[in-house]
Amino acid sequence: MAPNTISTKIYTSDLIHNSLIHSYGFDVSAHYSSRLKLAILLKYIQKNFKVLDAGCANGLFSFAISTSCKEVRGIDINEQFLSIAQEKAQEKRKDNLQFIFGDVENIPFKEEEFDCVFSYSCLVLVEDVHKALKECMRVVKKNGYLILDITGKHNLSQNFWKNYYINKGHHSFNVFSYDDIKIFCRLNQIRILETYGLGLLDQWKYFPFISRFTSKLTWVDKILHANSFNLDYAASNLPFFKNFANRWYIVCQKI
Repeated sequence: MAPNTISTKIYTSDLIHNSLIHSYGFDVSAHYSSRLKLAILLKYIQKNFKVLDAGCANGLFSFAISTSCKEVRGIDINEQFLSIAQEKAQEKRKDNLQFIFGDVENIPFKEEEFDCVFSYSCLVLVEDVHKALKECMRVVKKNGYLILDITGKHNLSQNFWKNYYINKGHHSFNVFSYDDIKIFCRLNQIRILETYGLGLLDQWKYFPFISRFTSKLTWVDKILHANSFNLDYAASNLPFFKNFANRWYIVCQKI
């Protein structure tokens, strides 16, 4: 169960250690995308559920849902992240939380062990994304839920992020069209229940001719993600335009 080479590279770099490890906090309310991710989880998770956080990082979402379900297990190949999560669990005396070393492409649990499996900000960078998806399906129970974070193939900022991660040591950048997802789910006996698009308008900030000015245009970001009406979310879920969203959060059910 060796960690895959790609993911190990990004996390063992001092630069990435500083930019990722220290940028992760425990405030789910800090960003709209985090609040949306949590809202989706809480919509489907029940009190008697055993849940797997596949690619848990510091356990941000595991902690956030821990009072809403029976058990949460988090796996990651980053030992620094796991250490932070484990210490936090001990500090908060969260007996229903456990964080262990584990690769999403080779999940260290038996078949149909979980009522819900979710994976956020992970599948985009794994070496074999289809293997990772099949592993997530293997460990979720029949009629259980898969909640996934998928990067859109037709998003306008794709080249920015692809180059960003390649420059950081990755060789994988997994993107899908909405049709790709539908075909995969149909072939693997998964029913898509809901999709939530995000980032259609937000991706403007990653274009080279605009990104240099983003620090001076924070008011635009506030307009796109206003609490009263999130313009980016609304645009990202319009028919047709949804295909060009930066990413989707997809809720599936194993049948």
